[in-house]
Amino acid sequence: MRTYFWKQRSFWNDVNKEIVGRKPKKIIISSAYLSLRGVEYLKNIVETCNLQKKDIIVYCSADFHDTTPADILRALHSFATVHLMLHPFLHSKIYEFYYEDKVIFYHGSANLTDGGISQNLEFTSKETLEKSPAYDFWEHLSENSITVTTRVITLYQSYQGTLPPRLQAKDSTLQSQLEKLKREQQKIKTQPNLTGFYFDLDDYITVSKQWSTVANIEATKRRKAIRDKLLVLNRDIEPKVREWDLYPHYHKDYISSGITPSEFNHGRVKAIWIRYGKHKSELNPYGGVARKYKKGNKDPIEQFHKHACFQLSFSSKGIDLGMFHSTAHNGIDRYFVREHWNKVKGEILTNYQHILGYRFIWHFYDAKNDVSKYRFEIDKGTPEEFLNFYLEHDEDGLESFCMRHFHLDDERIRTKERILTEALKTYKVLIPIYQAMTYRIPASMR
Repeated sequence: MRTYFWKQRSFWNDVNKEIVGRKPKKIIISSAYLSLRGVEYLKNIVETCNLQKKDIIVYCSADFHDTTPADILRALHSFATVHLMLHPFLHSKIYEFYYEDKVIFYHGSANLTDGGISQNLEFTSKETLEKSPAYDFWEHLSENSITVTTRVITLYQSYQGTLPPRLQAKDSTLQSQLEKLKREQQKIKTQPNLTGFYFDLDDYITVSKQWSTVANIEATKRRKAIRDKLLVLNRDIEPKVREWDLYPHYHKDYISSGITPSEFNHGRVKAIWIRYGKHKSELNPYGGVARKYKKGNKDPIEQFHKHACFQLSFSSKGIDLGMFHSTAHNGIDRYFVREHWNKVKGEILTNYQHILGYRFIWHFYDAKNDVSKYRFEIDKGTPEEFLNFYLEHDEDGLESFCMRHFHLDDERIRTKERILTEALKTYKVLIPIYQAMTYRIPASMR
């Protein structure tokens, strides 16, 4: 249900009522313009809720104020994490308040200024939701903005009182200096120190966006290096998972995923993985040799990705461990779940508590457009909420998988041995869910 505010200060009065009644755990704001008075309003909320600096995130345009930007940034930076969007001009006005079980979402015309909060005739809508509807938007801003530091504040201070009307002007010296700082920050973000790690920085760059569609000799050589490291891991993982009746693909060419851009990966290699699931007799009950993937060959029996399996996936952001359940089309175990829903539901209700605490996220992923369309954080939801989420969003055309993510510089994936430990821990925790949601032929009948 939506509520609308347009009378002066009615939006902020509602905000104050919300935080007094039940204090939020986190606040994210996007505002084109800021003022000292608006920052003061936000600071009062922060003090009331006793929030830490990392829990207050503010995004704004680079030209958020014409006369006293340094003073505003200094005041806001003292209690919040602030990001500036250099271009294009950030014009959105969003206020999100995160609680344990809900998100209060305000969206309208009001900036974080005295005018936007109490003086102007603004229009703002309010919704109470289970999760943020702006998740992808926040991620985009985070990846494309500059984080305010003392260097940024000093830079604005040097121009205070002499700023051009619009920083986006091509001849703006301040704009060019901000761009330089942004490049420095992004370099630090994308190039962590991976000395001593099993996968090095070149490995991660190889599956980044800039390399994903490249199909030359150099790209192939670099991807082979990643695949070889995964296959070394496989030699240690395979005998362990066999104890749980899990197996890599029976054809050696398909133990890892493809390393060449093709129709099967939508013309890009943004991840390389190894998988463990059904026995050869289940994948290929008629015997023979698995056919090479060719255009028009859509036989689901021999294609491992058509079946639920455990996965270790290597991407530019790190390693993902968990269960891949259904491919976009003709997923064998998607049909199995639908046909045996009542039994599957009971098993999930029984075992859900055992997968809590591992930060698993269930994704319904649009592979064609490379976006997680729907996501459910297991630790933050109940079994009933997850079941409703699954029923609502599981659909043909979307991949379905449950993963826990390890950032590329996470100490838990520093060495081959640590990766092995985390992989086996992950698979062991998920086995009851996997067994409930997967069609298996009993070993005695294979």
